[in-house]
Amino acid sequence: MRTFTLRAEIFRRFLKPIKYISWIASGGLFLLLMLLPTFGRQKMLFLAFFAVVVTYIVLVFYVFIPRFGIRTWIHYLILMANVALVTVGYALLGEYYIAVSSLYVIVILLGGILEGKTAAYLTAFFSFLGYIAVENLFDFSYRFQLLSQGTHLIFFMLTAYLGSTLGEALISYARDSQRKNADLAMLLDASLVVSSSADLTKALPELAQRILAGLPISFVRIDLLEGEKAVCYGLAAQRTLLSTFRDTSQEIILHDSLIYSRVLAEPRVTLCSFDQLQNEEERSAFLELFPGEIKNCCIVPLIAGQQIVGILAVGEAREYDREIFSENKLDFLGTLANHLAVVIENGRLHQAERQKAKRLEILYEIAKIFGSTIEMGELLEKIFELLNQVIPADTYFVGFLDKKSQMVDIELLIDDGIRYESEKVPLNEGLIGYVIRTQKPLLIHSLKVEWENLPVKPIPLGQSKMSESWMGVPVGKGDHLNGILAVASYQPNAFTEEDLSMLINVAQQAKLAFDNARHHAEVEEQARHDSLTGALNHRIFLEKLDLAVEEARPHSSPLSLIMMDVDFFKEYNDTYGHVLGDRILGLVVQAIQSHIKSKDMVGRWGGEEFGIAVMDASLEEVCKVAQRIRETLANLNLESENGAAIPAPTVSQGIACFPLHAQGSNELVEKADQALYRAKSAGRDQIAVFGEEEGCH
Repeated sequence: MRTFTLRAEIFRRFLKPIKYISWIASGGLFLLLMLLPTFGRQKMLFLAFFAVVVTYIVLVFYVFIPRFGIRTWIHYLILMANVALVTVGYALLGEYYIAVSSLYVIVILLGGILEGKTAAYLTAFFSFLGYIAVENLFDFSYRFQLLSQGTHLIFFMLTAYLGSTLGEALISYARDSQRKNADLAMLLDASLVVSSSADLTKALPELAQRILAGLPISFVRIDLLEGEKAVCYGLAAQRTLLSTFRDTSQEIILHDSLIYSRVLAEPRVTLCSFDQLQNEEERSAFLELFPGEIKNCCIVPLIAGQQIVGILAVGEAREYDREIFSENKLDFLGTLANHLAVVIENGRLHQAERQKAKRLEILYEIAKIFGSTIEMGELLEKIFELLNQVIPADTYFVGFLDKKSQMVDIELLIDDGIRYESEKVPLNEGLIGYVIRTQKPLLIHSLKVEWENLPVKPIPLGQSKMSESWMGVPVGKGDHLNGILAVASYQPNAFTEEDLSMLINVAQQAKLAFDNARHHAEVEEQARHDSLTGALNHRIFLEKLDLAVEEARPHSSPLSLIMMDVDFFKEYNDTYGHVLGDRILGLVVQAIQSHIKSKDMVGRWGGEEFGIAVMDASLEEVCKVAQRIRETLANLNLESENGAAIPAPTVSQGIACFPLHAQGSNELVEKADQALYRAKSAGRDQIAVFGEEEGCH
């Protein structure tokens, strides 16, 4: 704040007392005039003087000051008017030996306080002139008059010095008080800003703006330490720097930054000037933190307790020879940093408690879901949704161990927002296989930093690029090991020990849920298959056939249906018993499965009749499949319980093809059934194709 404004504020504070004193003094003057032995013209002069004094008080305090405020010209007008009034009063009352000249001292003091040194000495000079003028005008001669006048001059000048010194002291005190009040207000403001939001990513940018406006300076950044890096949470700059300040680094690796590493090595307020940096490496480190327009900076560590929690960095675009970082500003930055460190640490602790409460809430939700969900697909989706709330990551894996094939089946794979089809990973490869083999959690903060010490080399899943942070925990242990939960991020140091603990808790709860889901899936799968032969039951086969036809329809992909019947099957049961009959039905299904693809289907239609759906194969290829099944059955060697040879079973088969013979699943069954009837009518052990007389050979 400018000096005059402070002087005006001081005058404004004392305006009411000065006004009252002025009225009391005018009343005393009136009483004095009434008591003095004056008559005639002299009495009229005294009353006129009193009227001038009253008029002066009214004009100053009720006209000029209310209308124009406290201004420099008003100060000088008051001072000169005061000198004039004292001079006139001295001329009127001097002959009565009233020490009116002593009032010059009050006027001079007032000039020093209101307007400083220049006004004080100017008032002293005019006061002395008035004093000399009165004595010379009225011929006030007395012994040692010259000595008295010299003494008055010295006394007036000393009074001017004392008044201006007192004024400067009051101004300095007012300035310090205002600065301290502003500093306290900013400290309080900083506390309120950070305390108003538990999210530091929202509070610290606003705090940076408040610091920018309150100091003032050109640039502010607030970085918080997170492991081996400093992350910028608050950033603010003057308008002239808006075009470039967003390009400064949002994340600084501590050991790579010369400036920050020095501050951490010796935690203290550090000043730095770009022009004084010695080499290009130091200049690059400076430009990593500040825009190019910044000439000087001040780096202040944020220390809570004995630990550095962050760094406050302020920059100034003005040249160093101008007032940049004064002692007062540096003291305030140190105080602000200490206060800010405590507030930020409290905010972090509060945020950590909120995060802990959130994680407990998520664990509770997971426990409820695990207790109520038995569908594996729904279970995996719920795990992903809830984990995403407490462990933000780029990649989420859920894998299950297949002990027979020694493979890990990744059933949930979401990478960088993209959902991928399930895939299999060899148990002896990659980080996933390592966690399952060792049955121990694994946390990797930075693959680049820890690459040489990794127990195994990672393999990419999902996208081809490699993750930077990785965390995985086994689900189950020992003979009850199910698989793995894992997350990954393309940023280093993305996960903490708390995250690992959370993932372990989820995996422990997931173990029982996965067992229940798998058991439910196995029961459902059994219900979908014929218990004797393992083929799909009639209902499920028809449902799958209808779905397969609809999937093939848009591209007119070929889909063939073979209807098969075991010839004279009743004779096997009547002659050799139902046990052998059941065995033959099982051998028929085995023969079928040995000649069809994994995506093809076989279902038990009823009794000794079966349906075979063959996908994406030509009619000629389907005929070959039917022929191979027929030949396989014909080559079976069967014996009765007493070792007697039993004839190998023969089968009759009818074939129809979509979309060649039928336009829907029901029509396809009907046409294949008609072809089967024709094969049986032709003497059995035949393969007939709908609409073709010769059939398959």
